[in-house]
Amino acid sequence: MAEEKKDSPKAAIAWMLLASAAFGSGSALVKSTAGDVGVWTVVFGRSLVIMVILLAWSQFYGASLHIGNRRLMLWRSAIGLTAMFCYFYSVQKIPLSNAVTLQYTSPLFVALFSGAILRERVPPLIYGCILVSLIGTILIVSPSLEYIDIDATIALISGVFSAFAYLAVRGLRTSSSPDGIVFWFAAFCTLISLPFAAGELLTLKLYDGLAVIGVGICAGIGQTG
Repeated sequence: MAEEKKDSPKAAIAWMLLASAAFGSGSALVKSTAGDVGVWTVVFGRSLVIMVILLAWSQFYGASLHIGNRRLMLWRSAIGLTAMFCYFYSVQKIPLSNAVTLQYTSPLFVALFSGAILRERVPPLIYGCILVSLIGTILIVSPSLEYIDIDATIALISGVFSAFAYLAVRGLRTSSSPDGIVFWFAAFCTLISLPFAAGELLTLKLYDGLAVIGVGICAGIGQTG
């Protein structure tokens, strides 16, 4: 009975709402660091917090961090880091609502690419919906259709790379544990971002440091949800 309640649709919706609230809060914290904290420092802090939490989780509760297809995991990590950097950069440069909307175009590209990459059947209606959505996206990137907002375009690129990352995660589902995928991605991002963030980490103000840690906590809650 307890297991049935745990896996109920209501519980799933509650987790989804929690995840959305956590990701939204994390994005707001990233926005609050604009002009004070570099993107690489935010990436480092977010990744380090998640890595430490999952490492502790695996030690105390025996969670598996196994990765089967290491080459695919490396690809997922590289494109995921690119997507994260582009998103955090755009959040600091353009209105938060625009950055989030453009980054959340990733499901459109997942649907668009899944047919070619995963050989999944995509109904014609879906392609029609994608077309309408992309027209709306273009109006966000270039409202007047006379010039292209580079910072908004970077947010859109984040959505494209996020789609490739999701497809890679799907490919890892049969050979790797969920905790392992999240942990090794965080470890990869921590390692790559450290050289770029090291100089700034020593000069962070207390509020900025707490905001960066908060981004990591929100991301961890969001991914769990």
